[in-house]
Amino acid sequence: MNRVCKAVLAAALSVGTMGPLGSEANAEILFVGIYTITAATPSCAGHIGVGNTANAQFHPAKAPGNSNFSALNRIWDFGAQSYALATGSFTTAYKKVTNRGIGWNVFTPPKPSFVLISKQVPPTITNSTSSIVLEGKIKNIYGQAGLETCEASFSMVGLKQVQ
Repeated sequence: MNRVCKAVLAAALSVGTMGPLGSEANAEILFVGIYTITAATPSCAGHIGVGNTANAQFHPAKAPGNSNFSALNRIWDFGAQSYALATGSFTTAYKKVTNRGIGWNVFTPPKPSFVLISKQVPPTITNSTSSIVLEGKIKNIYGQAGLETCEASFSMVGLKQVQ
């Protein structure tokens, strides 16, 4: 998974979705793990459903030494989706994100997506934080016309990785 995560991160950066990672001397803290859909509104039917899982990456803005951007990435066989805030952190209120996908081609959705993080354990990330649990929601998970009311709840568990 490490090779896949690095490839997705590099691809996302090449299309400008995640922002700068700082100088080479600065290490960035990522959390790498598994992302699972825990609930979905009826308008998501046929697109994403409960139990859908993917590899995941989370880059928190509020981690020691990290650049001031946040990103949540879903990574699956032959593709990935990145939800990024150019500055700041996800909150308990929906925030409009830059949503980009990669797979057979780079994909820029026609409609916006929105992300909120309703729970983060631990609530504060320190240098000794070794893992994280996130719970949240994504509205219009693929950024598609007609799916604006699709709301998917997720849970993500990740282990710290310094890059």
